[in-house]
Amino acid sequence: MQKLFELISKKELKKIALTDKFYNKRKRDTKLEWCEDFLNATFNRWIVEPSDLLAWLESNPPLSIKQKQKADASALEMGEIEGESLPELDSKGFDGLLVTAAQNNTEVNQDALNALKRHADENNLKLVVMPIYYNKNAFSAAVESEAERFSPAVTPYLLENDVQALNGRLVIRSSAAVLPTAKFPINKAMELNTGEPSTLVASTKQQHKTLPRSPATGIREAWTTGSVTTKNYIRGGAGASAKREHVYGGIEYYLDADGLLMSRNLQYKNGYFLTFTDSASPVEVMTLGDLHSERKDPNTWVKTLALVKSASPSLLVVHDILHFETASHHNRNDGKHLYSSRDKQVIDDLRQVIDDLNELAWLAPVYVVESNHNSALDNWLHDTNYNPKRDPRQAKLYYLLNWLVCDAIDNGQDQATALQVAFDNLDRFEEFPTLSDRVRFGSMDKAEVHCGVDFSQHGHKGQNGSAGNTNMFSKWLQPMVTGHTHSPAIIGDTVTVGVTASLNQGYNRGGASSWRQSHAVTFANGFTQLIHVWAI
Repeated sequence: MQKLFELISKKELKKIALTDKFYNKRKRDTKLEWCEDFLNATFNRWIVEPSDLLAWLESNPPLSIKQKQKADASALEMGEIEGESLPELDSKGFDGLLVTAAQNNTEVNQDALNALKRHADENNLKLVVMPIYYNKNAFSAAVESEAERFSPAVTPYLLENDVQALNGRLVIRSSAAVLPTAKFPINKAMELNTGEPSTLVASTKQQHKTLPRSPATGIREAWTTGSVTTKNYIRGGAGASAKREHVYGGIEYYLDADGLLMSRNLQYKNGYFLTFTDSASPVEVMTLGDLHSERKDPNTWVKTLALVKSASPSLLVVHDILHFETASHHNRNDGKHLYSSRDKQVIDDLRQVIDDLNELAWLAPVYVVESNHNSALDNWLHDTNYNPKRDPRQAKLYYLLNWLVCDAIDNGQDQATALQVAFDNLDRFEEFPTLSDRVRFGSMDKAEVHCGVDFSQHGHKGQNGSAGNTNMFSKWLQPMVTGHTHSPAIIGDTVTVGVTASLNQGYNRGGASSWRQSHAVTFANGFTQLIHVWAI
């Protein structure tokens, strides 16, 4: 190399390499070709071996290239938080962001892109497109083609570097390089969260999860984008799976009046682009986060009623309407609980549930999903260890409900839950409110399908006797909206709502939580949009 430096300075060599985009190249072969071309064009011969020149250039990059390199582990261990050094995305003059993704060397779905651009213009959102790199020949994001390009339709909006946005409440990880065939790209978004309220990673899949947090920290979430480029994958199982879960859409972000972050998913599906705020897009089904009526959060309840009025759905779906803390198996043998709840009765819990259901039924017909907390009443009645003689305040209702359940079995209603039997009959025996005839009870062994989406599953029962979860339901190849976990999520065609009631349910006291108050709306084209109640 000394012979070369006698003819050209190191500074000049690095400047030429930078200007001629040597450092933009990722494949060793194309870097080696650059070195050969440089030596031939500049000196008409190889003064040094091209491989030696390549090694020197890689070991001595210009300062601007060094600054782009990721901090090493030792730097992070010394207390540096990676997100602190991220530049702020300029969104002055806009009310928020609409972020989607585009795959390299892939055609744009122009209808989907136009729909997102139109929504961005109408709502004063800055459109951002994150890159997805996918070399179909190399089968790896780490080995990319030098012929990488993006459609001119998206290049004006392309964001290739990591940034923070909306006053640092959102981090956009354009450098994550998640393959579009990855089954759960959301895991990478969760992994890259460094404490910010929301982390976003580019993917042709649109997924969502909340992250566990301690009581000292706020709600955190992770999203993957969806895309505006067409389905372009390698042949084989991974490509076929990715093609099935390919989503045309993006994630909308905006700050509320208090400067806190709100987010929601948007999709262009079956020729339609719909969103909850669009009055021209009627909501067919609205699914509320688990109710737990006796553990109601008053502010969330008021806001939820307003959302239901605004959505005006054709059907309202509710989960876990009963909390049943008064005589729950968790605490009915707990002396401290029995003392503190000595003035409470199960019948009061039932009255509260009916009041809430009737209030909802004024707004829309209500479908009650068979749920584990609803079944807590059955557990109480059938528990052979429970002795009503030692709990006389509940004895009258206990014996009456047992009789009603037995009577229902004799009349061929053996699948009816104790809660349904109670609501159908108690007004005959007590001064008990009558349940609206616009409320009906479902069964988890009978599908409840609207707009191609099944609403019959709460989420506590999975397959073959196992417990359920969003990942499992996404493999059933049936679009679904579920509840149970209190942690909103989107995986494939399965959407899980959060909770409507308080985030403090008693039994979850202590430890970390990923719960969030969230609902979902489903449109006629089968698209389900997650609606968070509170900003983060």
